[in-house]
Amino acid sequence: MVTLVPLLLLLLLRAAAVLPVATTTTSTADVVAIVVDRTTLYPNGLHNGLLLGAEEFGLTLEIRTVGDFDSPTSLRVLQEAIDTPGPNQPRLYLIWPINLESKYLVQTLHQTHPTVPIIQLNQLPNEAWEFDSIVAYAGPDDALRARNAAQLLRQGLQQVFGDENNDNNEKEFNVVGLGYPDSYAGYHLSMNAFADSIDQDNQNGTSTTTSTSTTTTTPVKK
Repeated sequence: MVTLVPLLLLLLLRAAAVLPVATTTTSTADVVAIVVDRTTLYPNGLHNGLLLGAEEFGLTLEIRTVGDFDSPTSLRVLQEAIDTPGPNQPRLYLIWPINLESKYLVQTLHQTHPTVPIIQLNQLPNEAWEFDSIVAYAGPDDALRARNAAQLLRQGLQQVFGDENNDNNEKEFNVVGLGYPDSYAGYHLSMNAFADSIDQDNQNGTSTTTSTSTTTTTPVKK
C-alpha cells in the first residue's frame, strides 16, 4: 500500500497544478495537507508522496500534522484552517480526518470557504453530507476489499474443486484471516464484511465466525 500512495498523490497534485489561481491569492502554499505525522510506516509513505508530487509539478506545499492521530491537535489545526481569511486560503486541501469530529470540521471548512476544493484522504466518507463537502476521496475501502477477498477465495475453491452445485463434491474449509491490530477500526469492519460475504455465498447452511485480536476463523462451504 505504501508504494501506491505516492503514485496516487501524483495524480491529485497534477490536478492541483491546473486549478485556477484567485486574484487575491497571497504567498499561501498551493496545496495544504492536513495529515497525521510520520510516526508509522503508512503515513510516512503519504508524506513522501506529497513531497514527491509537489516537486514533480512545481507546487508549493504546506504539511500541517495532527500528531499521531491526536484528536485535540486535529481539531485545532482544522479550526485554524477555517479561521484563515479567504485571500490566504490555498488552491487545494488534502485532509485526513482522523475521527467524526474532524469530519464535521471538514464540512465547516467547505461551508466557510466553498471555492477551495477538498480531497479527503484515507477515511472513507459514509454519509451524503461528507460527499457534499469534498470533491474526491483517495484511500481504501476496507469493507469492499474484504468482500472482494471472500469472493476471490470462493472462486478459487470452485476452480480447484469443481462445480459448486455438485453435492457429491461439497467440502468445507476453515479459513483463517490474519487482520490488523484490534485497535484499528478497519479490522472489525474488514472481518465482518469478509464473513458476511461468505455467509451470502453459502447456500447450504451458514458460517459462524469466532475472532481474537488478530485472527478470524470462518467455515467456507465448497
